[in-house]
Parts: sequence; structure tokens; C-alpha cells
Amino acid sequence: MKDILLLFGGIVAGAFGANLLKRGLVQVEFHQLFSLNTITAVFTNSSILLGLFLYLIPTVIIMYLLTKYPVSFVQPFLALTYVITPIIAFIWLKEEISLMRIIGIGIIIIGVIFVAKSQ
Repeated sequence: MKDILLLFGGIVAGAFGANLLKRGLVQVEFHQLFSLNTITAVFTNSSILLGLFLYLIPTVIIMYLLTKYPVSFVQPFLALTYVITPIIAFIWLKEEISLMRIIGIGIIIIGVIFVAKSQ
């Protein structure tokens, strides 16, 4: 049970990380990809920095879980990030979610259920 909560915590952290990256990146003006101004703006934006940090959390959690479970079991659960991320984006960033995307999210959930039942 502890590992499941840890995994879902990592999934949520990654989903919030993606949304924070989006929030921060819309605040940065990209004149040129590798210009000093762009690099400075990216690495001084608190939303981007927090988003990058939150992206690191699932990586550490997955590394821990892979010491205990097969990669073929753990890795598919990360697909739940693709379920949580658009929900957060819809609520927080006011992004639209199309019917096709909702159907895709449902398919992902079904796939993760199959993987969970296979253990």
C-alpha cells in the first residue's frame, strides 16, 4: 500500500510539474531558443524551476520502485500521468479537453487496470 501511494504521489508531482512548466513557459518570450536572454528568463522563472523539481520526484520514486518490482509492471503506471495532467490543466490552466482526448484517457485507465490485475 505504501508503494502504491508513493507511486501515485510521484504521478501527481509529475503532472503538476508539467503544468507548472507550461505556466512558466507562457511567461517567457522566446526570441531565440539558445539566446542568453531566453536562457536567463527560463532559469529565473519560479514556475519553471518548481516544475523541473517536481519532474525529478517521480524519477527518484520510480528508481526506488524498480528495485522492488519488474519494470514491465511499474512503467505502465506512469501512463496515469497522462490522465492527471490534462485534468489539472483543465482546472488550473483552463485548457480545453476534447472528446477524443477524454476517450484516450479512458483507454489509458483501462490499460493500467489490466496491468495492475496482471501482478
